[in-house]
Amino acid sequence: SLFGHDRDRMIPLTDICPKRAALLASLQEFVKHHFGGPLGMVPEGEYQSREGLRRLWQLRGFKVSEEDLQQLLSFIDVDAAGVAGEDLTFLEPDPVARKILGVRLRQKRQQQQQEL
Repeated sequence: SLFGHDRDRMIPLTDICPKRAALLASLQEFVKHHFGGPLGMVPEGEYQSREGLRRLWQLRGFKVSEEDLQQLLSFIDVDAAGVAGEDLTFLEPDPVARKILGVRLRQKRQQQQQEL
């Protein structure tokens, strides 16, 4: 949703772009079913490329058009190291579990940075 951190201003994606919201929901359910959640695709501390995720989804049977696949991949932040598990928390379909996962991963990252 837009303005996702400000509940008073939050606009659900379904209200803005229902087709993309349905596409994202289908990927969230696929990830939950086939990997147990986002971290099942990219374990903590590891990285993956967008192309690697594309192949992984296709090998597991996620079937969408090339245009839709590109759209989904464009949602993912990538840095120099690649895609980290924390970049995929939006693929957790349960909003409470998504928030808990995000907090846990941020805390772990902060702890690792402090250890350096």
